[in-house]
Amino acid sequence: TEGAANKVADIILEIGAKCISCTLHLICL
Repeated sequence: TEGAANKVADIILEIGAKCISCTLHLICL
């Protein structure tokens, strides 16, 4: 459903935002 897709997108964005801070550590590849 769209609701589930939006929830997944929100999680991906949240993880992406966290990964910005650890990019140099290459933890979030």
